[in-house]
Amino acid sequence: MAPDSRQAAAQLVRRQPNVQGARWGLLFASGFHEAQGLFSDVQRRLGSLPLIGGSCCGIITPSGVEYGGFEAMLLLFDSEPQFNVFKQSELGQVADWQGEDFALCFFDHLAGWPATALEPLRHCTLMGASLLGDFNRQSSFLFCGDRVANDCLVAVKIPQPTQSAVSHGSVPISEPLTVTQADGQWVQRLDDKPALEVISQITGLDEAELRGAFLRHLSLGQPWQEHFSSHLIAEANAEDKSLRMATGYFPPGQQAVLMSRSADSTFVDVEQQLGGFIPNKPSFYINCAGRTGAFSGALQEEADLVRQYLGKDVVGIFSGAELASQGGESRLINWSGVLLQW
Repeated sequence: MAPDSRQAAAQLVRRQPNVQGARWGLLFASGFHEAQGLFSDVQRRLGSLPLIGGSCCGIITPSGVEYGGFEAMLLLFDSEPQFNVFKQSELGQVADWQGEDFALCFFDHLAGWPATALEPLRHCTLMGASLLGDFNRQSSFLFCGDRVANDCLVAVKIPQPTQSAVSHGSVPISEPLTVTQADGQWVQRLDDKPALEVISQITGLDEAELRGAFLRHLSLGQPWQEHFSSHLIAEANAEDKSLRMATGYFPPGQQAVLMSRSADSTFVDVEQQLGGFIPNKPSFYINCAGRTGAFSGALQEEADLVRQYLGKDVVGIFSGAELASQGGESRLINWSGVLLQW
């Protein structure tokens, strides 16, 4: 995609087969684009159609997996647009607005919302993502119908998928643990011991190693259906030996396991789940940016498995974290892939 916003907008619109009948669109773009310029130029060419979406670390199309540059994607729809924008203080209104409908929702990965902010969404049937524009966590933005924003959640109602699946990129490496002390996003004690000390004992790594690059391989898991939802450990505090969680809510009494990223299990999980999907049907894949080959070190792009199996009607994005719904409960999770098909 062209780095200039006007050229990129022209390319995106020119590639659309159904511009005349379009009523609204999904627009995603990497953080290397100038968000307002691209959004305004696309809207101008489409006649001010509402555009929902925002930043992404890369895109998935039938022709390939792309990230690290000026990627962008536009999808147009001829249905009546039904979307809403909610501030953090208004998330309790999402359930009433959604009703029995299905909705995609997106919010800013760098907005700094506490883990508890999403608790009002727990019993909504939502799929979506915490959007991020690059692997260095320097950019993120939202497209909210008629404006570009950062401080809100945007949700759009769409038909219920005929098939959906959540694949996991982490595996448990410990016996069950119990959170015995926590404060907001900080897990302070596990099984009545300092949390950092516990994961040091489990992994055999000293605390200095765990405060370094190796930490990004670890997460805490919560029981969820027959699996565990994976929640990234963002930081380890050397003074009180607590862990700051990037996603998830871990109050005292919460059961947890220590988990480790696993490229092998990711591929196995995805391959097993693809058997429930039909090739060449409209599909949307929300995939964790951490599962790309560049970030995970995998020799093959896991998204290529999805793309090659599903064929000509699959598209997707790479996100900062994934919002998934299973068993009537929605969670923001890490190292995961959310696949939807209609």
